Amino acid sequence: MFTNNSDIPLTFAVWLAADHGYDLNYDPKVFSATDLLKPIRSLILSRKIKEESLQKESVDIAEVAAARLGTAVHTALEYAWTHHLEEALEALDYPPSMRERVKINPDPATADPTDLNVYIEQRSQKEVNGYTISGKFDFVILGRVRDAKTTKTYTWINGSNNHKYMMQGSIYRWLNPDIITDDLMSIDYAFTDWSPLQAQANKDYPPQRILSKELELLPIEVVDSFVQDKLRQIEDLQSKTDQNDLPLCTPDELWQDPARWAFYKNPQNKKATKLYDSAAEAYAANSAIGNTGVVVERKATPKFCTYCDASSICLQADAFRSEGLL
Repeated sequence: MFTNNSDIPLTFAVWLAADHGYDLNYDPKVFSATDLLKPIRSLILSRKIKEESLQKESVDIAEVAAARLGTAVHTALEYAWTHHLEEALEALDYPPSMRERVKINPDPATADPTDLNVYIEQRSQKEVNGYTISGKFDFVILGRVRDAKTTKTYTWINGSNNHKYMMQGSIYRWLNPDIITDDLMSIDYAFTDWSPLQAQANKDYPPQRILSKELELLPIEVVDSFVQDKLRQIEDLQSKTDQNDLPLCTPDELWQDPARWAFYKNPQNKKATKLYDSAAEAYAANSAIGNTGVVVERKATPKFCTYCDASSICLQADAFRSEGLL
């Protein structure tokens, strides 16, 4: 049962409430691939919130909006591949001899390796030390796992999520070594804020709205060690009831850029004279003018907090909010 206490317009409310794929089921012994990639603090606190949600008689649709929006593009892609593939390939001028070789979700045990085998949104799982690790990839095309991402151009320019995406793809191969045989994965980006003017002016900016990037996957044995180590961490910490007993998220885990130091030659100016990457440089500049200026540390936003399910109850996030960083 859903409530609409946020007064979301009916145009969207019907869409959100009609998503029968939304699943409140929770099993403390089951972890998804994306769970394992969360900082341990975020993972433990998020699962506590999920446990509490099971006790609710209803859920407000605002709580499912982010997840629903995130799956909308994937749903459209899957529908196109499973319902309109033949006409799409014909429109793209692929020859009939090629089109008839495309097979969607064949049985890996009997699949013909000469066919163009495509696997879409397949969920798999593996048992490890009494836990179940589960994952559902977007696409595997000709042995390569492909992840469709709708995101901002910052992700491409900064590369901040490359490691996370690589780890996610590596876990998918660990779960599906029979169909994921390529040592590379592809991230297929669709940028939500792409600007043709920026593309012309900035060489680091993505040159078009939809692009692909290749990342190298980790060896399966390395992924196996990572999974077992993460499960040991979870085992040690999941019974903690005091947040202070949980490790803080690191700057890397928070996607938080290093702090910078603003030097104001004239303290009355609102705009800094120069930004420095280290405090020593900024204070040296101030010393050079007899310490008549001002140096102010500028901490970066912990961007992961804005995506973390546990941000509303996390004391570390509360501290960031009190500093004006969130």
